[in-house]
Order: sequence, then C-alpha cells, then structure tokens
Amino acid sequence: MVLKMPKDDSWNVVYAYSRAQAILDGVLVDVTETAKAIGFKLHTVVTDHLFHGYVEVPEGLDGEGQSVNGRLHDVMVLALFAARRAMNTDRVTFKVDFLMAPGRKETVEVVAHIDPGDHGEPVLTIMLPEDD
Repeated sequence: MVLKMPKDDSWNVVYAYSRAQAILDGVLVDVTETAKAIGFKLHTVVTDHLFHGYVEVPEGLDGEGQSVNGRLHDVMVLALFAARRAMNTDRVTFKVDFLMAPGRKETVEVVAHIDPGDHGEPVLTIMLPEDD
C-alpha cells in the first residue's frame, strides 16, 4: 500500500527547522559578506562541519600564513569558479586543499548548492558532501 500526501494544506507539519534557526544555533555559519566580496549575490552559509573542521585554522600552524579569512576566501573563490563553469544545475562540487599540519595537506570535496531559503528566495549553502 502506498500512501500519498494530499496536494492541499489539509495536513499538519509536525516540526520545521528554518535556515534562520540553523544560523542562530550555529549549525550554519553566515558568510554572506565574504561571499559578496568575492562576487556572489546570494545569502551564503557554510556548514559548521566545514567551517570548524577545515576553515578554522588547526592548532600548530602558527607562522604558516594560515587564517580563517584566508581559508574562507579560498573556499569562496573556488566555489565561484565552479559555479561559473556549471550550466543548468543547482549544485556543483569542487576540491579544496587545506593545510592541516605543517607539511600535511588534506584535499576535501566541497559542495555548493543553491536552494530555496526560508521565504522561497534563492540561497547558497557550501558544505561537505556528508552535510547534505
């Protein structure tokens, strides 16, 4: 037996978690100002997993020229390049190299996805594949 949802609003939403709530909770990190400086025109967030796991500079990299702003800038520029190459899609993937310890880098696949925000407006989310 297959149940179908009614096409009208006769059913009740049990729980909804908005993008705004996720930002307040820290699950999403608002990086809109950095994104605008790079060339994006949409409200932009990165997931906490990507931000705290890779954008924040790991301990032990003092003197290695690493900063949160620099690492975030790199992610956003690579996202912009990937978005410009994409055609007819709401999602692109790209790779970013992060210095994780002196002499040790990690290449990470990152996803940039445009979808509807809390009010149906287009918004951009940058995340790791497992954050989707």
